[in-house]
Amino acid sequence: MVQPLPGRERRFFLGSAGGLGSPGGPPCLAEEDLHHALHVNRLQAGDILWGLDGAGSATRMRVVRVHRKAVELEELGETIRSPRPGAAGAELAWVEMGVALPKPAKLEPMVDRLTQLGIARLQPLICERTPSHGRVWAPSKQAKLERTVREAMKQSGRLWPMDIEAPVDLATWCSQGGTSTRWLLDSAEAPTLVSCLQGANPGHPIQLGVGPEGGWTPEERLLGQRAHLRGHVLRTETAAELAGGLALQVLRTLA
Repeated sequence: MVQPLPGRERRFFLGSAGGLGSPGGPPCLAEEDLHHALHVNRLQAGDILWGLDGAGSATRMRVVRVHRKAVELEELGETIRSPRPGAAGAELAWVEMGVALPKPAKLEPMVDRLTQLGIARLQPLICERTPSHGRVWAPSKQAKLERTVREAMKQSGRLWPMDIEAPVDLATWCSQGGTSTRWLLDSAEAPTLVSCLQGANPGHPIQLGVGPEGGWTPEERLLGQRAHLRGHVLRTETAAELAGGLALQVLRTLA
């Protein structure tokens, strides 16, 4: 994966092209990054940082001046661009995790780590055995998780966000996908995920389903191909992170 940030230079998201509010003005930090930049990092004129556009680009910038409610920047002429996962020339394949959501206290750390790994999309799943906390969804919940994605991008150097979709039931998810290749992770007898991935086309999207801690029902097991992870019985979030990481590594060797 391309690391756009050498040394200890920091990453921040950029605001609108209008900068300080006037169309065509100088580039500035995104509003949601201002508090951290001003009161935690204490940016000053002359500091160097990387400005992320959230769409595959990072630009090296210098702080020109610090206002009470804005940080004005200038570009230094160095921009790094990364193709979207799965696109031509991308280092990462398109891997989507369909996950029956774990408890709220474990959900944000899972989203953070899946973003760091390079998962392209998280699709929350509603299964027969999904507990009540995994069935509740609201715009505020999605917005909170998207903020987690942004923080993980800044920490890891990832240039594309992980998409987070609204929950769907497992049958709906399994009926979609077009050219995607999909496996449901299962503890029952099934081929190993690694062996399945080694026969996959790395140019096609991969979808991996992780069920609730109660497991898939017999009817759900019939909805798609199954694969398993060798080793102990894993919690939902652990299985999702391990499977996603394995998929990205195996597919990278096949490309």
